[in-house]
Amino acid sequence: MLESFLAHGDTGLVVLRFAVGFIFLYHGIIKWQMPSMKGSMQTMMTVLKIVEPIAGVLLILGIYGQLMALIFGVLMIGAIGM
Repeated sequence: MLESFLAHGDTGLVVLRFAVGFIFLYHGIIKWQMPSMKGSMQTMMTVLKIVEPIAGVLLILGIYGQLMALIFGVLMIGAIGM
């Protein structure tokens, strides 16, 4: 049982990477379709419009995975603080 699990451990990580990448890519694309906001929210939304889709694509492709994880962590801490 354990040998079977260990043999497919990398597959699970790839599926998880794709899932998280597609979630952020989707949410970034949705932000491009939202109407403009005013004030400090506009600046934050502009940053998110750019960062989320790019980071999602890079995560899906497996490029700079650890950096993307750090960026996503910072984004999620900011989302919790809102």
